[in-house]
Amino acid sequence: MSEYQYYEFRAVDRPLGKAQLKRLRDLSTRAAISTTSFVNTYQWGDFKGDPDRLMEQMFDAFLYFANWGTRRFDLRLPNGLASLTRIKAYCAGPFVEVRVHGPSLILEFHAEEVYDEYLDGEEEDWMGSLLPLREGLLRGDYRCLYLAWLRCVQEEEVEDDQLEPPLPPGLAEDSESLSAFSSFFEIDHDLIGAAAAASAPAPSGPSRKGIAAWVESIPGGEKDALLCAAACGELPALGAELLRRFHADKLPAMGRKERPADRRTAARRRFKKCNSGCSRRPVEQFKCGNCAGFLGGRMIAKGVSEKFGGPGRVRTVDLLHAMEARSQLRHRPQRNDYFV
Repeated sequence: MSEYQYYEFRAVDRPLGKAQLKRLRDLSTRAAISTTSFVNTYQWGDFKGDPDRLMEQMFDAFLYFANWGTRRFDLRLPNGLASLTRIKAYCAGPFVEVRVHGPSLILEFHAEEVYDEYLDGEEEDWMGSLLPLREGLLRGDYRCLYLAWLRCVQEEEVEDDQLEPPLPPGLAEDSESLSAFSSFFEIDHDLIGAAAAASAPAPSGPSRKGIAAWVESIPGGEKDALLCAAACGELPALGAELLRRFHADKLPAMGRKERPADRRTAARRRFKKCNSGCSRRPVEQFKCGNCAGFLGGRMIAKGVSEKFGGPGRVRTVDLLHAMEARSQLRHRPQRNDYFV
């Protein structure tokens, strides 16, 4: 099989200048280059540029995959709009890393040996599906980071005694970009389902009337400074900055605050009791009829969905057991299987 590599860079906050376009053209004569993107594929040879340097100097997003199983997705975020401390809480293994470069944070998701699905960059718009995650992060939506942490659990990169990071609300809700993220990196959907069972509903967004009232309350000098910074290109993500300030003033932070008493580790024994008084490991609870319930149209033990979850509560081994329970229930023999 011949090799196949796909490179795509995207500029979001500001278009590329003439000097930057010339630099990109020097790297490749075949690439599709515009003021906002660079796209190229390789069936032989390799890319002459350095993706890390290009992300630091020009672009806000980078997508790469190869037919030998390597997949990578990077995002550059303004340091003032994203919390380095909160992001680091989800960086549990080599799959997800964050680094600081000047005024920016660069978030990298990198997986090797992912073979379950053949990807075609020319027919599938992976970048278009994944890019909304950047805006979500700037607005404080860390669900993709939690999924990244789950993949670290899936790949056994997380120690049993490591505590779960904050569980974001809305993990069980439909999202095209989160679905694309989990598909691109082959994150087990049973593991996601087991974790999402404890996720609170996402808070509703602010109304236009509420934002208008808040904008009126901003001192005039501060408004002028924001508008001048935006006009001079110093604050390209003005909308995200205003929403960040609005949420800081008006709405509680995403995710629940964890209590020290709730922080448990995977080293402790994992036995739960259902309402009928049975005592089983989570992976065995599907055998108890009183424990059985439905989650998203799938059978799942209530003991898993109700008693697992929350910051510091879902332990790595607990999640794997819950995932196994969901998987066994989802693949259990059906009546029609016996009549073929």
